[in-house]
Amino acid sequence: MMEIMQGDAYNVAISLKDKDGNPIQPDAVSEVIASLGNIIKSYSDGDVQYDIESGVYYFPVTQIETLTLSGIVPFDVRVKFTTGDVKGKNLGVVCVTPTGAREVL
Repeated sequence: MMEIMQGDAYNVAISLKDKDGNPIQPDAVSEVIASLGNIIKSYSDGDVQYDIESGVYYFPVTQIETLTLSGIVPFDVRVKFTTGDVKGKNLGVVCVTPTGAREVL
């Protein structure tokens, strides 16, 4: 289980692989939507980024966004492939630790 603290900022890595274990490249998808609790971001909007060297998608969360999270929150992704297939993946849950410091650095 991933742990973060309210007010943290991250680029959360999302590893998407095909049935042979190869990274799913952006040219095979028409959309990637990831959600962490109430934070939802998409590849088509430019919010979710793909790193060609690592073969990993990155889901950025800001300090302001993580301040809205608390407790145990679900983390999942849905991929719409260019074939029209849509597949979801449960990425587990994230434990969000509360903070007393509510200001953004």
